[in-house]
Amino acid sequence: IPVHYISTISVLPSDINQEISIDEISPEQLIGGYAQSKWVAEKLIAKAINCGLSVDIYRLGWICPNTRTGACNQHDIYTLLLAGMMKNNCYPESLSRSHLNGLPVDFMAKSIVHLSNLQLRVHGNIYHVMNRNNNIKFVDIIDGIHKYGIAIESVAYDVWKTKIKSIDNLHNPLETVVKYFSQSNSTERNTINTDRFFSAICELDISSLDENYIFKWLNFIMKYIIRK
Repeated sequence: IPVHYISTISVLPSDINQEISIDEISPEQLIGGYAQSKWVAEKLIAKAINCGLSVDIYRLGWICPNTRTGACNQHDIYTLLLAGMMKNNCYPESLSRSHLNGLPVDFMAKSIVHLSNLQLRVHGNIYHVMNRNNNIKFVDIIDGIHKYGIAIESVAYDVWKTKIKSIDNLHNPLETVVKYFSQSNSTERNTINTDRFFSAICELDISSLDENYIFKWLNFIMKYIIRK
């Protein structure tokens, strides 16, 4: 009976993008305790594999909201970012040309179940469970916030950082958002290879992350975070 292990794309340093064994990855470039602890966990899995255990590893990328309800992890970094933007009516100009590359939580769960149920296959694969082309443009999120009825403007990064730190009435660690994007701005990452994953799930349909999807996400944030 194979083991299906859920890991994270965070175990990959910025210069590695292939589905390679953790034994070929050094932890020295990993940022933060979460990535380092998941690296250690994969090392233990690798030892079990070397002892004969059959394991499939799923390295998850960003898990974005449910396609039907907009429900998401309230402590997700991008959800916190949007909550701060909506609360303080501004966003960092440096993000205006970026995009969010995630898979909806319901599709991600469906795809992992699909992969685990595949028959007549050799186990021991590593999958990078990420979205590679159906991403959310940051400008579409800004447009969605405007349509939601919230005025929002672009400001310099340092101005945004000061404003976001001044928010003390949201029940969320917004300081984490500032730290995350400070680190992200200084790190370039190669495009993660997802060929094996998408080849294996080619018969599944990915929902469009469109205007309606963004509205559901914003509605969830307003109801369960900002008005909480």
